[in-house]
Amino acid sequence: MIPKSGLPITKIGQGTLVHYEYETQKGNKIIGESLTSKFPIQSDHKKGDLIPIFISPEDDKKSCVVPKLHSLRNHWDIDFD
Repeated sequence: MIPKSGLPITKIGQGTLVHYEYETQKGNKIIGESLTSKFPIQSDHKKGDLIPIFISPEDDKKSCVVPKLHSLRNHWDIDFD
């Protein structure tokens, strides 16, 4: 996890860059990268912790970190602990 400062004054693009690894159904290991605006992710998680991610059903090389706030708002019932 790497903090990203964003643009001066507006802070557009500010967040945390998260790198993660997952295995596809075919057994391929993929290294993903996702920008999240959730700064506490750095204090909530450390290297080696499991985090929920979305993986595209059309292309398993496309993925992103599941945004916890969106999950709660939409009642996706995803375990974040």
